[in-house]
Amino acid sequence: MTEWFFYGLIYSLILALLLASLLLVKRLFSKQLSPRGQYRLWLVLPAVCTAPFLPFSAGDLLPQRTGLASAAGSISIDPSVAPSSGMETVRDLAVDIHQGVPQMLILLLLLVWAAGALFMFSKIVYQLWLSRRFLHSAAAVQDASQLALFYECKKQAGIRRTVTLSSSPLCRTPSALGILRPHVMLPNDYGCRELKYVLLHELAHHRYRDPLTNLLVTCFKAVFWFNPMVHLSFQRIALDREMACDDLVLELLEQHEAVLYGRAILNCAHKSHPAALALAESGSIRRRILQIADHRQESAAGKRISRILLGLFLCLTVFCVPSVWALADSTYHPDQKLPISHEDLSPYFQNMEGSFVLFDQSDNRYTIYNEKAARTRVSPDSTYKIYSGLLALESGAITRDRSELKWDGTDYPFEEWNRDQTLDSAMKSSVNWYFQRLDRMAGKENLQKFISSISYGNEDLSSGIEDSWLEASLAVSPLEQVQLLQALYENKWNFDPQNISAVKNALHISDNVFGKTGTGSVNGRLVNGWFVGWLDSGQTAYFFAANVQAKDGASGSHAMEITRQILQDKGLLGK
Repeated sequence: MTEWFFYGLIYSLILALLLASLLLVKRLFSKQLSPRGQYRLWLVLPAVCTAPFLPFSAGDLLPQRTGLASAAGSISIDPSVAPSSGMETVRDLAVDIHQGVPQMLILLLLLVWAAGALFMFSKIVYQLWLSRRFLHSAAAVQDASQLALFYECKKQAGIRRTVTLSSSPLCRTPSALGILRPHVMLPNDYGCRELKYVLLHELAHHRYRDPLTNLLVTCFKAVFWFNPMVHLSFQRIALDREMACDDLVLELLEQHEAVLYGRAILNCAHKSHPAALALAESGSIRRRILQIADHRQESAAGKRISRILLGLFLCLTVFCVPSVWALADSTYHPDQKLPISHEDLSPYFQNMEGSFVLFDQSDNRYTIYNEKAARTRVSPDSTYKIYSGLLALESGAITRDRSELKWDGTDYPFEEWNRDQTLDSAMKSSVNWYFQRLDRMAGKENLQKFISSISYGNEDLSSGIEDSWLEASLAVSPLEQVQLLQALYENKWNFDPQNISAVKNALHISDNVFGKTGTGSVNGRLVNGWFVGWLDSGQTAYFFAANVQAKDGASGSHAMEITRQILQDKGLLGK
């Protein structure tokens, strides 16, 4: 839900900027572009609608969650693991992360948006019902002279598909209706000297397929009802649509007929709404009449400018609108099908949401509880420190024998953090400042290359190299955690064996158990708990990842206790 909320905000902001830019360009090139050229630029809207579904975008850097790490705040210290587990006492120290937007506020805003969208769509349904009512009440025009004129105008407008001329007692003004079965609708007993011009105008709407265009634009407006630029653009589209039809009709008429056509427009406005003429001098009718009076044939240069501008805006849209495939990064999709057995382990998780992945190296098979959650990427929290330490060793920032970093005197909430640290001590006490300093020493470019080279989750460091793993942009799934640990154990990345050995030693918990906990504490609530590692029996290795999720109470110690119970019941502990 949070991901979609922030995606909607980013999309709406970019949409507003694109529409504002489009309106500005239309104003700057108003003299070079004909009304049809102006209307043509609105073809960028279909691109805006489809761009999110393209597999690439310059705006793909979407934070999965937002937050800034704070050295102060609510602290969660997980209890020790029971001695019967066969593991040494593990201290899972988590610093609270303060997120900028509370979940309840996000939910409230989404409900407000949904209510507004529902209201707007109900208006669309009502308008469709009115159109259907018009069509059901309509009867085909039988007047031979009107039909002859209609077919002549249809041919003149270059329309080959079937369009029906109808009349209805419910119709107050001539209209172009119907998407699949187009109609030109006239009021009953409609007869005037300007009928030719009225028919040409309505047929021009069908030539541009305006009934369908209007429906799509109205739906677009309903989704983004909260965006003022969408409302402003919607008004301008309606005016440009009418002026484009006027421009097309004037191209089909003789020059002296422009006055008659303008008079027909005024008469239609008067019949549909007498007050419209009172607003003519300041409203859209005035602009249409001025455009009719100043009509000039669209030049070749004007057409080229229109197409160039449209092409530029299409490119801008494709590369600026964020892709929804960025949201797909929240789920892991392996390149090949994995050998998976499913097992119901829900009693171990009690009332918590979560997943468990176990990989048997000798059997080359995964045992998974809750596969959907096992493929879902969430913040790695302190489990990320495994690979931060590995990069530091590989880059030479530290070595196996000289990994000590000096404490800078900052007073941290844990006594274990307020001293000099080595890789072993920092891993066991989960010392944030130690690994944050290692990442700063590596630099963002090298860190990004390393994260990408080992295919660590979504590989997203956009929220900063110090904080991306703390309930922020970086995310990894339990299934990926197991695959990463297997690659580490078997050194599939061909790193220095001594560096691999140093990381393994830092992860040693007791006997044949190696692992790392991680806890995500957001706004004082424990929302994410990890325990990842492996069990080395000497003959084979079992790699595991347990993750628990909750509104509160999910921690690394819970994930570790769940893992202990599962491994113990499977008879794997003590092997």
